[in-house]
Amino acid sequence: FQIGQIHYKLLYLKALKTLQSENIELYTDFLKASKTRFEVGEIGISAQLAAETRLSQALLKQQQNEDAYTINCSLFNQWILSDTLYEPAQELSILKKSASDSTLNDNVHLQLLKAKRDLAINAVDVQEAQLLPQINSGVKLQNSFGVFPLFAFQAGVNVPLFKKSYKGRIDAANIQVKVQEANIAAEQQNLERKQMDLHYRMEQEMKTMDHLQEYLIPLIDKQSTLNQKAYREGIIGYLEYLDSLEQVIKVKRLYVDALYSYNITSLELSYWMSKSSY
Repeated sequence: FQIGQIHYKLLYLKALKTLQSENIELYTDFLKASKTRFEVGEIGISAQLAAETRLSQALLKQQQNEDAYTINCSLFNQWILSDTLYEPAQELSILKKSASDSTLNDNVHLQLLKAKRDLAINAVDVQEAQLLPQINSGVKLQNSFGVFPLFAFQAGVNVPLFKKSYKGRIDAANIQVKVQEANIAAEQQNLERKQMDLHYRMEQEMKTMDHLQEYLIPLIDKQSTLNQKAYREGIIGYLEYLDSLEQVIKVKRLYVDALYSYNITSLELSYWMSKSSY
């Protein structure tokens, strides 16, 4: 499970690298357009300073993300005990693996509790068996007058004399069975609540991604292109253009964050539904 988390963190940081490169291109173009308009006297120095500040911040975030990617990549290689540096070739996308084919009965934690219950049931059977009469038998060989060998067979029945003590042990063993069954029921309810919560979170993240992909991202891309042209031509001011740039960056970051959250939640769901603790 931890390896899967680190793997998706790498894919997330990789997606952020791509997004941050796009942001730097936007701010670079903003700075270039601001310098051109400043040189011809259309705007003051404030627009150019704002563009330089945003570009500097974007470059810093890019460097911080590069550092985080390197650290997580090293950590991932430590987990998989790899001699060569591994870097994920795939991109962050919706996790196709689904836990819908499994049931909560496959959960390893639940299986462990059921094994403890079975042991408690076996303990009851052992204690009850000790209340039953025990038949003993044996064969003896001896000589008669030192000449003739004689065989003797002895049989007997042992009856427990202290039945009250054995019944007390049986009652105690039965209590342990009930305790284990209560633990199973409690764990089952806990897993059901966790499953519902994870499914709900995945549905919400999917709705967010669908809305961003179908409506918001195409809309802000179109608006960004129009605003870029309008700013170069002097139709809009730098504050209005800067606001539109930051909206583009914010919305696209929302999509990457939602995609990462969806995959991590799906991974956690698979963990709780799995037959082994991976």
